[in-house]
Amino acid sequence: MKASFLALIVFLSLLSYTTFTLFEVEVNTIKSAICGFTMGQDDPRCDGKKSKNEIQEVNTITSTHVGFKQGQGDASDEPESHTKESKTMTLEQNSKTTTLEQERLNITTLEQTELNTMTLEQNLNKDETEEEQSSNTKESKTTTLEQMESNTTTSEQNLNTPAPLKYLDCNDISKLEVIRHLGDGAFKSTFEVKLPSGKHAVAKRCRINECLKKSKIRRESERFKALYEQYRDNALRVYGECFSTPVNLLKSKPELITNFSVGDTFIMEMGQPVDLRCDPIKRKCYAEHLTDRDVEDLIRIAHDYAHFAPSPILLNGFEFDNTTNTPKLTKTTDNRCPQQYVSRLDGDDKGRIFHADHDQAGLCNQSHDERLCTIDIALKVNCDLIRILADRELSNCEGWTFNNTNVGGDHMNTTSMVRKCQKGRKLSKFDYSRRLWEMTLV
Repeated sequence: MKASFLALIVFLSLLSYTTFTLFEVEVNTIKSAICGFTMGQDDPRCDGKKSKNEIQEVNTITSTHVGFKQGQGDASDEPESHTKESKTMTLEQNSKTTTLEQERLNITTLEQTELNTMTLEQNLNKDETEEEQSSNTKESKTTTLEQMESNTTTSEQNLNTPAPLKYLDCNDISKLEVIRHLGDGAFKSTFEVKLPSGKHAVAKRCRINECLKKSKIRRESERFKALYEQYRDNALRVYGECFSTPVNLLKSKPELITNFSVGDTFIMEMGQPVDLRCDPIKRKCYAEHLTDRDVEDLIRIAHDYAHFAPSPILLNGFEFDNTTNTPKLTKTTDNRCPQQYVSRLDGDDKGRIFHADHDQAGLCNQSHDERLCTIDIALKVNCDLIRILADRELSNCEGWTFNNTNVGGDHMNTTSMVRKCQKGRKLSKFDYSRRLWEMTLV
């Protein structure tokens, strides 16, 4: 029993010694390896020489750690194979690092491209938005400009649209002062009257019952009034009308003719008549005194009448020639006579000639088929009659172009023309004055 116990003690002692020795050897080995590889040969902690086993162990440890500790120690102390492996591993790691960096660079480039794409899209959207805004602005400006133009046009139309005409009513006409009796025609009498404005005008009234029955004053008033409203100062001015209580003129006292509170009365502009009998000699004398401005006045009458809105006004009757497709005048009317026209007495267009009697000037649709009542046919008829009155060819009458400026020259002196064309016919001062203002064939 004792022997066994002693043997056990001896065995444990040997085992402890062996273990300690092996531990010391291992420690020294590791120390040597570390001193040789890490600290260098001159480190004071590394005294003592290495055995071959230690050298081998150090080489083993070096080869194990060379991948992790590159570049440390003297390359001449490492085996050549370990150096190559180390370089190879370094190259592989550098390659992986380069690849990784390249991938990162590619990712960065891709992100930058995406960012640029987003920026480009934003810029495009911004451009589109700006373009839309610009388009909207342009449309808005266009709309505003159109509105301004519309307003301007409306303003111009308002400025160009004449103010509504004001006419004298029956109450005004009944109070007019009669200056004098100008003359009598077949149906009507004319008087010079003074308007409330102080201007002198002509009053026309029926002098026989037939005039009232045929409503001659009414029809004449309607015609002159329509011309005045269409052409304004390019026509004789109309001041008023009154169609009051009918009266039997044949059984009335003569003084009722001047009583404007009864019967039919028409007030219009007073013009200077031409006191000439309608014969070829006097008509030729009249034509010789017409100036270029006078001729244009007559041509304007032909045009204005042809363009009359309700229906063209004809200065003469006509028959349509189907062979030549042109109208030809029938028996000429009194409108070829100078006394059917008057001259304006005042204003910027003083002396301008107007047609003053519509007894033989009718609406086309009242005597002809509507198909013949065209402006061209009416122009041809009216111009043919003006050619007779003016004793000129006037080949451009139908195509005459009017402008805002008057034709050069002045109007004829009507008084001087009448004196010369009367061929020495002597009149008393009173008779001449009366007849100079008289409007015949009324």
